[in-house]
Amino acid sequence: MPEIEKLLSQERLSTFMNLTKTRESAIELHQSTMSLGVAISAVSGLIEIGLRNAVCHQMLVEFKITDWLRKPPASLRWGSLEMFSIKKANSNAQRAAYSKLSGPEKSALDAVALPNGNYAKIKHRKLVQKRQSTLHVLEGQVIAQLTMHFWKRLFSQDYEKVLWKRALKRVFPNKSISRANVAEKN
Repeated sequence: MPEIEKLLSQERLSTFMNLTKTRESAIELHQSTMSLGVAISAVSGLIEIGLRNAVCHQMLVEFKITDWLRKPPASLRWGSLEMFSIKKANSNAQRAAYSKLSGPEKSALDAVALPNGNYAKIKHRKLVQKRQSTLHVLEGQVIAQLTMHFWKRLFSQDYEKVLWKRALKRVFPNKSISRANVAEKN
């Protein structure tokens, strides 16, 4: 226990001491709290993945197009928040794909990223961003980068007609569940 005590700040440990009154009990409570947090995180992650996959499946069934996020059907117009989230997720997916490339593979992107060959005049960070932007990433890679907030937004009133009524209500086969219930509890 002394090793764990050294790792915890006095402020953090004092919160648990106020509840338990002894150092040993405070450390045990802290460890239990950490374990509970890990368990909750695992469950919420599974729920997010399940919801995301069910939404993606229904969108594909309804709109019959792949890459509906980046190239939505004419009937679907993303709000500015969703457009920003999709663009950020695409950039994050490109960054993740770039990180897996070897040095020579990264350098090979220069011909596309900087067709004029102005390598010396550009800062390294900007060069990396330009290289990353040339990478094509799959829809699934973008989907994996989106946050739970994005998926929750699809159940907002903004998308009731185009998403909920057309496709997303089928994610929840229980007929008594409304879009508002899902938006509120999701």
